[in-house]
Amino acid sequence: MAAIRDMVRPFLTFMALLLCLTGCDGGGAVAGGGGGISGSGVVTGQITGFGSVIVNGIRFSRKAGLADDRVKLMFENNTSAREDNLRIGMIVTVKGAFDSASGAGEYESIEFQPEIRGPLDDAGVDPAANRIRIMGRDIQVEANTAFDSIRDLDEMNGELQAGHRPELEISGNLDNAGVLHATRIARKAADFTAGPVQIKGMITTATANGFSIGTRSVVVDADTEFRNMTPTEIAAGLLVEVKGVLNGAIFTAARVEKKNAVEADVNDNVRVKGTAVGGVSNDTFTINGPNGAISVNTAAASFIKGGAAATPAIVTAGATLQVEGTLRTDGSIAAVKVSVEVEKTVKLEGNAVAGAFNAGTALTLNGVTVNIVPTTRLVDKTGMALTPASIIAGDHLQITGVIIDGPTGNFSNINASQIQRTTAGTVSFIQGPVSAKTAATLTILGVTIDTGSLDQAKDFVDNRVGTETPFGATRDESQTRFFAAVTTDGLTVVKAKGTVTGAVMTATEVELKQPL
Repeated sequence: MAAIRDMVRPFLTFMALLLCLTGCDGGGAVAGGGGGISGSGVVTGQITGFGSVIVNGIRFSRKAGLADDRVKLMFENNTSAREDNLRIGMIVTVKGAFDSASGAGEYESIEFQPEIRGPLDDAGVDPAANRIRIMGRDIQVEANTAFDSIRDLDEMNGELQAGHRPELEISGNLDNAGVLHATRIARKAADFTAGPVQIKGMITTATANGFSIGTRSVVVDADTEFRNMTPTEIAAGLLVEVKGVLNGAIFTAARVEKKNAVEADVNDNVRVKGTAVGGVSNDTFTINGPNGAISVNTAAASFIKGGAAATPAIVTAGATLQVEGTLRTDGSIAAVKVSVEVEKTVKLEGNAVAGAFNAGTALTLNGVTVNIVPTTRLVDKTGMALTPASIIAGDHLQITGVIIDGPTGNFSNINASQIQRTTAGTVSFIQGPVSAKTAATLTILGVTIDTGSLDQAKDFVDNRVGTETPFGATRDESQTRFFAAVTTDGLTVVKAKGTVTGAVMTATEVELKQPL
């Protein structure tokens, strides 16, 4: 076991990070604003953009005056990492000052921990269900999942068929069935044999020499370190994070740490984003976050939808909600604000056309032009830096961006957060908020989406609660219900697949989905 601990120690070092980062936009204190929280606190959620770091709608810059010796970003095996090593889709915990009304903040530290890191299981890709399995854990791949150094499920499946077991790093939110809904999937190595791994989840059963999480057995022994718990607390239902070494089928734990639903101290101001399990009952509802279910008390909360006052009716199963409040001793949040916000994150995927790259300042894909700014992450298929000037016609690109205008501008002024060139692919889509509609067309990011050629009920997809289903039994019924559910206020997000000519996409499928 001592040898195992020696193997895993470097891994534990880079995974267990608490960092203060060099960044941009330093400055003074965060100003107060109307509604929500203003002051010091903790924000937990996925990274959706940069300049410096955007998490849960707050644009965090680095707090001025932080000592350089506190800059310790050591994930990704990079002991000299900086803020630009952060990636879209990573779930992070940010500590600092923020004002939810203005959307500005200053971070003192950012902590990143993946939910799972390890090899794909044999037959671990299910394209039909959009699921993968790593070390016995089921992971749901969503329309919003960001990919890093691997294109999609088809490429993963191809790697398995070629006899490889890619090592993957997963960020995401845990639901009440124990399924992890991925916000990011990154390939860390082409083929895993043996080495350090990590897994987080609910203990399924306690065993004579350890416990299991799902179908994965974990061995503990006298050398296993326990944090925030003792070995006697091992029991079904306990949420733990396990780090150790996987050798064949044997996962030996070097460290087992008890985790809380919200990673903050009692009475801390918190801002979390998650998916509602159901509606409000007796001033209480539940959302699923990175560590699973979080109970939210709304007795003193205001409800906001798109910046306007709303009612508790905005809390429905599958709704993506922002919750602000104070962490209580029982782990629940005493909310002061529950909101549904205008979606500002967009995604594009497709093949570049000739002239797509414009002199270092912009890139056009599927008829949508995005600005390349100093904070844009440029990633090539190898994981190395991408040079935009090297992009040629036919290159397959995945782009995530942030809208910097509103509905009156068709949500078409976009700063690219991340541009990734992948292996060759055939998928082509535009995903973002709808700014206009007619009986058969939508406008998304300035592009007209023509649904007239869709001829089946299944071409109009309802994915608002995480399950893809047709809107109706017939084509006409499905189309009618789809368009009735679409709004043009920035609160409806649609993913449209198809081919683009000029500023018009001829759709092959349209999907109404959850916001990020």
